[in-house]
Amino acid sequence: MDKLKAFEAFVKVVDTGGFTRAGEALGMPKATVSTLVQDLEAQLGTRLLHRSTRRVTLTADGAAYYERCVRVLDDVREADESVSSRQGAPSGRLRVDMISAMARYLVRDAVPEFLRRHPGITLELGCTDRPINLGNEGVDCVIRIGPIQDSAMAARRIGSMRLLTCAAPSYLAAHGTPTHPQALHGHRWINYFDGSGVVGWDFVKDGERLALKFDGGLALNDSNVYEDACVAGLGVGQLPAFLALHPAIEIDLLLDDRLMDLAYERIDIALRMTSTGAPDLVCTPVARLDWVICAAPVHLARAGTPAAPADLVDHPCMSYWRESSDDAWLLVRGDLRETVRVRGRYHANNPEAVASAALAGLGVALLPTYVCETALANGALQRLLPDWRPVTKFGDRITAVAAPDRLRLSRNQALIAHLKQAFDDLRPDTA
Repeated sequence: MDKLKAFEAFVKVVDTGGFTRAGEALGMPKATVSTLVQDLEAQLGTRLLHRSTRRVTLTADGAAYYERCVRVLDDVREADESVSSRQGAPSGRLRVDMISAMARYLVRDAVPEFLRRHPGITLELGCTDRPINLGNEGVDCVIRIGPIQDSAMAARRIGSMRLLTCAAPSYLAAHGTPTHPQALHGHRWINYFDGSGVVGWDFVKDGERLALKFDGGLALNDSNVYEDACVAGLGVGQLPAFLALHPAIEIDLLLDDRLMDLAYERIDIALRMTSTGAPDLVCTPVARLDWVICAAPVHLARAGTPAAPADLVDHPCMSYWRESSDDAWLLVRGDLRETVRVRGRYHANNPEAVASAALAGLGVALLPTYVCETALANGALQRLLPDWRPVTKFGDRITAVAAPDRLRLSRNQALIAHLKQAFDDLRPDTA
């Protein structure tokens, strides 16, 4: 038995949801695909797939084996590409990480064209502003602003960026417009921080260079939210409700989808899409979390509108890439439960990046409603399978997670109370 060919057959059956589609994708008869998978099961002494007249699903052993097969096939493809003397069309899985604000614009403008030009590439896009360990996190490359921090990494400049010092018109109307950087002392600034701490501000004019640091009530590590805070006037002291009510509190807001060690990273509260947490932490429900399956009209005009969960296998679907199990979508309608193994060429670890890809017409997305409510309301996205309720591993609650001793602090209680009220104001039916 050709083990690699059997791996390819098994993985393709899982990805396409059946032996017939797998055979068509691989260019071989359905019987050959079936024989390869059966021989693989016989050699392993276990069943990898549950077969029925309607569908093919993974067994518990099959799910674990599928993960390994995908990695082996990726490694083989990368090895072939690294030593091949003939430069063919690029193909395989590409993992890229870039800052959130940059991803928002690239997903809208550049990613669709990139995938069109390179149909053999599956793009997995991570959206974070934190330092990335390429080796440990399995990332091929990162796109960052500023000088390279690790001399062992190779860097290539792909563009330049000019920084503007700005403030909201509402602030300037109330406080006046500073004419020199030194005039900014005493204002409440929005600070950006990374792994080394708060980033300072550099000003240059006619050869004069000035490096300043400002203390403020808000520090952020996400470029999207940083832009929103500037528009809101927070950088110069026109504060949102929470900061206005609690002027003695300074917030460091860390925006990240990864798992965190709250004690080690000195984090008071983590806001997460989950109903449960570690046994040594306290979970406080903040709001209800609903999910929706949706797509842009341009995609539906091209690929058709799915009428049943099983139809999703005919569409490119977008999901988180942190675990391949995220490609198994569970939908519930009354007592009926349907699990669909979806497929797609674009994945991201940020729901806003997935929403941007859906708006660009790249396929069908599974999204939390808070990300796509506006797009659904104005018709930019269309809800699919409305009679079916998506059930995800994240549960149906947005939860504040904290260590018991930190949760008791009055500043943390104040923040949680404010967040609950903020969600209630946005959605009166939120629990």
